Amino acid sequence: MLDVQLHFQKAEYITLAIMKQEYSIKTNKKLYNFVKYFTPSIFSKLPSYTQFNAGLNSILPYMVFFLKIWMQINKSRYQGIYYVDSTTMPICANAHRYWVKIDLGMASSGKNIYGWFHGFKMHMIINYNMELYQSNLRLDQQTM
Repeated sequence: MLDVQLHFQKAEYITLAIMKQEYSIKTNKKLYNFVKYFTPSIFSKLPSYTQFNAGLNSILPYMVFFLKIWMQINKSRYQGIYYVDSTTMPICANAHRYWVKIDLGMASSGKNIYGWFHGFKMHMIINYNMELYQSNLRLDQQTM
């Protein structure tokens, strides 16, 4: 019987997610190829690309937990000046909202200075050192 590990451990996926941010890798496909060709000694038993994507998606609750801890650490230090900003995270054009299935019914239509969109809205508060102080993802733009 073959002793093949089909999936990485959660810690390995978290490490890869941090690498993706640190090296400014834009897509999961580029991250997969980076791991495959440049780190074969570290990640020797690479799963398939589909399993790789599923593993990266499975660590989202852990990453949100780390983000909340980091924001609590930053809240404990008063920095003086804070900046508030909000940005849209559109999934598609508003005209295509009925055909898009990736939002699981959580996204809604909203309007910004560029026009109508279908997606989410992210609110962030940062200090003058560009450290994240608080973040909020709005699922319902109708209340804004």
